[in-house]
Amino acid sequence: MAEKVMRSPILFFDSNPIGRITTRFSKDMTLMDVMFPNVTVLVTQGILRSIIVMITVGIINPYLFIAALFAMVYMNWVMKTASASMVQVLRMEQKFGGPINTCM
Repeated sequence: MAEKVMRSPILFFDSNPIGRITTRFSKDMTLMDVMFPNVTVLVTQGILRSIIVMITVGIINPYLFIAALFAMVYMNWVMKTASASMVQVLRMEQKFGGPINTCM
């Protein structure tokens, strides 16, 4: 955000008062200061919980990893084959969707 503001034309600063710009920066920084630590704790707990579950499953029934490997290979193949068509659909949506459709 700082880079975009620094590289913006003079017209941007003429139409937006400096107070509005600094308020926006302070709101964004407050959001980062309040939300970032909580999200970091949740993500870390989720990753560690996943690792512990995988270790437990590996100890109890290691044959499940073979099925998981096949599932991951299949999911990777599906994503590779479907990504081109998903990109085409998104392009068509943006091209043919008018402003009324995007508002709704």
